[in-house]
Amino acid sequence: MKKDLYVVLFSIAEFLVLSLLPTHLKSLDEHRELRATGSTLPVSEYFDTVARFLGHTINVEYLSRESSYDYEKEQTALGNELLARYTPIRRVLGFGGSVMQDPDNKDYPEFKPETWEQVVKRMLA
Repeated sequence: MKKDLYVVLFSIAEFLVLSLLPTHLKSLDEHRELRATGSTLPVSEYFDTVARFLGHTINVEYLSRESSYDYEKEQTALGNELLARYTPIRRVLGFGGSVMQDPDNKDYPEFKPETWEQVVKRMLA
């Protein structure tokens, strides 16, 4: 697990250094958002990929957007602060709010982000 953390940190550091190279920016003073993505998949494909490497299916229960608000209120009333705070994040991930728009991959040909399948293979295979 420690090795995987180093791989992630190295990838982030590599991306930041590449983004600061003068060949990629007209001016180091201009404001710029850095975005890179290896893949953008439906949530079901994330689970399918993990299940393939684990060798068994993963049963996933999907909530509707409306019922997720009720679930959040229920967890708050029960005093389950972790699930109450985590539910909005699940809602964003589950309904496409995390899809990255206009990643900058093409601006950094030296940076090769990993696909989700590569990450799962590295972690589980």
